[in-house]
Amino acid sequence: MFGREMLSELKKCYASIDEDLASLFDSMLENNYIDFESREDKVNFSITNYLTESCLPVVTCNYKKTYFDLQTTSHEMGHAFQKYCASLNDKEYIVSPLLKYPTMEIAEMFSYAMELIVMGYVKNLFEDEDYKKYCFMKIYNLLFNLPYICLVDEFQEMLYSKEDLKLEDIGNIWLYLVNKYHLEKSNLGHINLESGGYFYRQSHIYLDSFYYIDYALSYFGAFAIWNGCENDISLFKEIGGVASYYSFKDLIDKYNMPSPFSEDTVMSISFKLESELNSRRLAKHNRDK
Repeated sequence: MFGREMLSELKKCYASIDEDLASLFDSMLENNYIDFESREDKVNFSITNYLTESCLPVVTCNYKKTYFDLQTTSHEMGHAFQKYCASLNDKEYIVSPLLKYPTMEIAEMFSYAMELIVMGYVKNLFEDEDYKKYCFMKIYNLLFNLPYICLVDEFQEMLYSKEDLKLEDIGNIWLYLVNKYHLEKSNLGHINLESGGYFYRQSHIYLDSFYYIDYALSYFGAFAIWNGCENDISLFKEIGGVASYYSFKDLIDKYNMPSPFSEDTVMSISFKLESELNSRRLAKHNRDK
């Protein structure tokens, strides 16, 4: 199920989640504020912007006719709904449109939270087994990315803390961290990779230094919001409405969200996600018996 058909089915899903979310999605569709069709010379990434006059977000994306289309739409609607919630609060004040845009780690918190929330409502878009695979993939990919994100951040810290590094030294630092985070398989099969050259492919290192770790921080915020939106998404709406006014630490403190800098947080979230992953695995194992 792809393209307009998927968007039509998503209207039903969003209606089951929240009335305001459904209303926003309907308005965006009616005004052609979701541009999903691939065209020549169109940007090859997904992004959400905000039109200050209409107070509506605009989503630009390129559908590939795979399950990623659903993931992309859910992700960008997380950004869109956060901006929408912020606009409702801001109508009472004279503020800059820039305040619709929180800091990066906060902004991504809502997009990943929406991916996880929507996951529980889209079963009708899949065959039964494909739905299980989608849910498993959604959680697994977030977990799988965390060690690599930490590797990239620590790699930059080590480079900036040293002087007169040679190219060989940089490669060795990468290989040291690859072993530390148990990602050895990502370096096998090519002489450049095995000499520590994998870091060349990570553009954040050159274009947006120390930005990549923001995604890891956002994952923890997303897990917390998802956990607090089991019955409704009031928490998402409340935090989304004021997210632009706080730093990441101040925001998680204000809403008593678990800090990603605490080992206890990592442990408790790990147990929850392990339970979610096991439930997907057990469903398959029980069928095979």
